[in-house]
Amino acid sequence: MDIKSFVKVAEQLPNDISVLIRGRHGVGKSQLTYYLAQRFELPVMERRLSQVTEGDMVGLPFKDDEKMSTSFLSPDWFVDCIKKPHLIFLDEINRATVEVMQAGFELVLDRRIQGKKVHEGCRIYAAINQSPEYQVNELDPALLDRFYVVDLEPSVEDWIEWGRKNIHPAIVDFIAQNNKHLEHKDAIQPGKVYPSRRSWERVSKALSANGLIDRPLDPVFYGVCFGLVGLEAAVAFQGFVQTIRNQMTATDILDRLPEVRAQLVKFTADKHNGLVDKIEEHTAKNDLTSDQAKNLAEYATIMPKEIMISLFTKICAQHDKLNNLMLFHKFVKKDVLRAVNASLEKPEEKATEQAK
Repeated sequence: MDIKSFVKVAEQLPNDISVLIRGRHGVGKSQLTYYLAQRFELPVMERRLSQVTEGDMVGLPFKDDEKMSTSFLSPDWFVDCIKKPHLIFLDEINRATVEVMQAGFELVLDRRIQGKKVHEGCRIYAAINQSPEYQVNELDPALLDRFYVVDLEPSVEDWIEWGRKNIHPAIVDFIAQNNKHLEHKDAIQPGKVYPSRRSWERVSKALSANGLIDRPLDPVFYGVCFGLVGLEAAVAFQGFVQTIRNQMTATDILDRLPEVRAQLVKFTADKHNGLVDKIEEHTAKNDLTSDQAKNLAEYATIMPKEIMISLFTKICAQHDKLNNLMLFHKFVKKDVLRAVNASLEKPEEKATEQAK
């Protein structure tokens, strides 16, 4: 299931249905859980079960002299979850020791530990890496039966949409045009570094921290990429950034269209789509001048008709930037109308017209 579909399902599940997210490492299981917690307006109580002991889950025993017995003092995190609602996130549950897994089972199955129940508003999520390459414990079928289980398989579009808000544009553009380098799905060679959705986020942070993203010829640029995403992806990405035409920006279109027009004519549809995303982001934050709107309208005539319609739709959707829409509409309305009419033509009408 892709991310958008899962989010829709998750929002409809009752609080008392626990959720298990399975997927490859780096696909965003943890980030998705935190995102859902925001949607539910719940704080996250994360327990990485591969790194805790049985006492961290059930608490520690103490002697009750009055009752002449022993009881357990619950850990502070569990007390917080008794007092108020949380999204309890049990990460790496299949890497835990048997004792910790048993405590996790009780929490998932009965929403309690040592007889003490969590707040009725709590939601319980767990996440595991699911692949033969991982050294993990098999989950009991009886436990799986108590979960809503989702095998998360995010689409490239899911990552690109997220990346537009969180990753350097050069990396997002590279992945948009080179999907195969987003993550490795085939057999893994021991010790070899491969790209993942998570590792590209690290590349973005590392290259942006010291301005390396603008210096692809610097040997350190390749060194950083190689250690995070591996040889093939590092070489491809460095070559991508070195190529000036792939560094086209929204301002290049709006302010320098005559200079870059020859390059734009050679662009493929995916590159036009990448530029449209940049333009959408730019116009959402900035007011266009008349000249910029005219350049944008002229650029629209260069791109495929369906992308022109997409650009026009995105500008129209920016309701707090009506001036941009009015200026752009002034110069592009006839071309958009022709593009829409062409897309609505019936196949037989197109064939007749071509025959004429």
